[in-house]
Amino acid sequence: YLASLLFYLRFDAEPNIKKWYYWSLTAFAFALLAKTSVGILPLVFLLCRWWQRQKITRVDLLRTVPFFVLTVAAVSMGLWIQQRALHREMALYHDNILVRLLGGSWAVWFYLWKIILPFNLTMIYPRWAIQPDAVIFYLPAVALLAALFIFWRYRNTWGRPALFALAYFIIALGPVLGAVNLTFFEFSRVADHLQYLALPGVLALAAVLLRKYFWIAAAALCVLTWQHQKIFADSESLWLDNVAKNPASWTAYRDLGVIARQKNDLDGAAAMFQKSIDIQPNYPSAYINLGVTMTKKNELDKAMDLFRQAIKIDPNNAPAHTDLATGYTQKGQLDEAIAEFKIAVKINPDFGPAQFALAEHLAAKGRREEALEHLQTVLRLQPNNSDAQQLLHKLSDSH
Repeated sequence: YLASLLFYLRFDAEPNIKKWYYWSLTAFAFALLAKTSVGILPLVFLLCRWWQRQKITRVDLLRTVPFFVLTVAAVSMGLWIQQRALHREMALYHDNILVRLLGGSWAVWFYLWKIILPFNLTMIYPRWAIQPDAVIFYLPAVALLAALFIFWRYRNTWGRPALFALAYFIIALGPVLGAVNLTFFEFSRVADHLQYLALPGVLALAAVLLRKYFWIAAAALCVLTWQHQKIFADSESLWLDNVAKNPASWTAYRDLGVIARQKNDLDGAAAMFQKSIDIQPNYPSAYINLGVTMTKKNELDKAMDLFRQAIKIDPNNAPAHTDLATGYTQKGQLDEAIAEFKIAVKINPDFGPAQFALAEHLAAKGRREEALEHLQTVLRLQPNNSDAQQLLHKLSDSH
């Protein structure tokens, strides 16, 4: 991303040397392959052009066309993947575009505040409840527009660097301000890691304004970084810090439960999963994880009830159907297990564990042809699955 920007600025200064343009385009293509949010770069080119010469010409626009074409292709793919993820995980919230954009206006000020005073940073922040029928929720957007207007009004003097910095900041944050419904918005409307592309614009202005105090600012930030890095020692430290700063983070409790279960602390895991459910009763993952924990505690009936509750919340949750089917298997109810496995593979044909389990159950019931069909799917997904290969040989030999 930064290499593409530097190459493009070099080309803008030396338009006769075409290699800078092609290197910029190539670097941009690689950047898009890494992260589609860098698709804002063509707009940054135009913003830099305005900054340097206070105008954007037709030639400037034409030069950015190939960059915009790459952006549209990459972003289209990214949106398709995002929508699939939202559908697969089942959206807990169904915010309309107005609510998301209002949340985005709050996010701009939140991110600016965290740059100025980077205290109480955490992984998942509380999710703001935006109410579009209340005037107060429009104030951040009004303040943002007012700031842009004032900086534009004084763009020929002191307002120009401030306008450039704020415009860059908003453009770079654009993909995460609500126009696109991201899966992360299920948990929070903001996240520190979503603003890394936007940081340079504000920091460049700050570096100019605070150049006399650079070493003081750098030392202070180093101390804060040293203090903050301790929470990243391991996953448990990260999520314990999160629940301390955001007690309503149900995903953090879910992950703490997974960590406790990995340590074989089943009672502790159950407590964490239950806490997640208490905070967010419509979160299927917590029910599934609590059900798996109950299974390990040999409380199979309770576990199956939890899997059924997850299915009730999200009928298209393939893992929930698979876990319920496994419960039926443990109770010797193979027909019921087969029915649930079939639902799971219908929902997600690429779910290998469910495909293999279904093949095993069908083979046990003597339904060889059906079993072979599902085994072929498993081996297509996992060519080196030794269990599937052994079952395939067994069914072939029996024939």
